[in-house]
Amino acid sequence: KQLPQQSRFNPLFCKLLAHRISIQEPGRRVCGGNFAGQALSSMLGYSLRMPWPPVKPYPKFTFPAILLALPHPTAPLAALISGCTPPLAETTTFYPPDSSGPYTPSATTFTFTDHRGKTIRAEMWYPTDDDCEPFRYPEIPIAGTACRDANRFGESWPLVAFSHGFSGIRYQSIFMTEWLASHGYVVVAPDHEFNTMLDLDEDYTAQVALERPGDISATVDAVSGAFPGLVDDSRFVMTGHSFGGWTTNVVAGGTADMQALADFCSIDDSYDLCNLEIDASAMLESGPDPRVIAAISMAPAGWYSFSDFDGMAPMLLMGGESDESESIEAEIQPLYDRLPAPKRMAVLAGAGHY
Repeated sequence: KQLPQQSRFNPLFCKLLAHRISIQEPGRRVCGGNFAGQALSSMLGYSLRMPWPPVKPYPKFTFPAILLALPHPTAPLAALISGCTPPLAETTTFYPPDSSGPYTPSATTFTFTDHRGKTIRAEMWYPTDDDCEPFRYPEIPIAGTACRDANRFGESWPLVAFSHGFSGIRYQSIFMTEWLASHGYVVVAPDHEFNTMLDLDEDYTAQVALERPGDISATVDAVSGAFPGLVDDSRFVMTGHSFGGWTTNVVAGGTADMQALADFCSIDDSYDLCNLEIDASAMLESGPDPRVIAAISMAPAGWYSFSDFDGMAPMLLMGGESDESESIEAEIQPLYDRLPAPKRMAVLAGAGHY
């Protein structure tokens, strides 16, 4: 009620989070409640839809908190992150948060060698028009809703890049990546070498941190080479969890500064990234990617390893109220306080790190 009528927060957005949450803007809480239903997958599945130029044969669709047909590429994310409910287009088709989108998701694994000479294995999720059955992922016998290597159709689908957490794997978050593919996105996620559950070597963690942002940009570049015309790689949304959240903060515009990290840790070495033992003069192999138009950073660590966030893309920052690894007080709130607008923070009540 404190907000102007034309920017009143849509309560359906709160329902998407499926928890009692606090959506914050500087000095003001604008939404809260206790709701049941889908949580993170629902929220992300509807928050990322952007106004890519309509390309047949797929239709435009949106959700009450977001509008596709806005004049600027970042407008829907800005509308989402600002908590506004723009007017709805008459041609809009809605999909409820407890259902998948109109497409069957499919996944494929591809491997490439980037400009650094580094070989990267990546997963890609995409919409398919095939009538196919879910299939298990390679290496680990898990299955979700995605087919394997089904027919690809359409062109210039909107692109999302995902970065997994420490000792994770590229398909750790299929609840989100498959969901997005069902709603008309292509999602790509690389394995960060020596930092997955299959090849973890903590002796390489400092090197991994320096290489992670470059892994993401190289994977985005590789999609167009491996699958010509499938995506619009001139812009993408960046997201990731935990160590992948830190990676998101770099790729989306933060200036990582190893000297700042060393200075902070010389005063208080109890924070996670202080264990990296990165030389203060070390430089990241790749920094911010100017193609990022918005970012969702989930439970990230390491706000103290950045010298500034002036170039940050519009950001939705997420944390768990009961996260003992990257707590709201020590990690999430300090980062949020330093981010430039537009920004929003969602705190999931009772949620831990995962």
